Amino acid sequence: MHEALRKTAKLVQDYPLLLAPLAASCWLSYYLEWFLRSATHFMLHHWLMGHSVFGYSVPEADPTHEYVRRGMMLLLPFGLAMRVLIFSVTVAAFVLTARLARLLDSSSRLNWRGALIALRVRLGRVVLISGAVLVLFGATMALSPAIASLEPFAFLRDHYSFMTIVRGTLMVCAAVVAWLLTPFFLKLIADHWADPISPQTKLWSRIAAIAVAFVLILLQAYVTDWTPRINFALEDVPLLRHHIVWPIVSFLMNLPLALLWIFLAVLQNEGPETVEVPGPS
Repeated sequence: MHEALRKTAKLVQDYPLLLAPLAASCWLSYYLEWFLRSATHFMLHHWLMGHSVFGYSVPEADPTHEYVRRGMMLLLPFGLAMRVLIFSVTVAAFVLTARLARLLDSSSRLNWRGALIALRVRLGRVVLISGAVLVLFGATMALSPAIASLEPFAFLRDHYSFMTIVRGTLMVCAAVVAWLLTPFFLKLIADHWADPISPQTKLWSRIAAIAVAFVLILLQAYVTDWTPRINFALEDVPLLRHHIVWPIVSFLMNLPLALLWIFLAVLQNEGPETVEVPGPS
């Protein structure tokens, strides 16, 4: 594992372009999020609001709430499809990064064409795994406060704040999700003709994924605390804030995940470290 960590650091140091897919996905995801918010606002305004003769927006007078049902029937599948697309863009960037890392580790050359071909044949699985990540991520975020509110955790609430308990619960749930999903990530990186992934490779990969999950939760809490300050400091320069600063913040937050995928690629390329036990002389 130490050799895989060393190679991961060396690859990132020698080939900074390995992180180009992550940077591109952060900006693309930001604009997809913006489109989702804008389209949702437009559809809500179109379906739930009417217009008076004076041009003002007024609520639709429909006691049956049929307009709400029509709006939700359109908004729910649209929002779900957009979320899966955003997650797919991010996962595709990580798969592309991992494939580039594998090619670099074996040939010391950035073979973008080979990595893109490998990504193209995996797009279906990328979308499926992105949907699974979305469902598990949503379930984790929803269940953590509910679990922290249960009666068995009452004794913890006497000594810690509710948010601290929620964060701890979130870490446990994230560890479970990372443990379950890591083998599927390894399969996305592997070649079709490769041998089955060894148990030791899976174990080291899962340990690294859990560690990165903990780091991401702490980063998220830190960025959440700093969000009002960043918005206030850049209030007079909205273009800089929206199009430069927040995509860079997203890049930095996703950087541990990109490093994890590079580590998984190197670990799978080299195989797990083994310790030779000397036999009797």
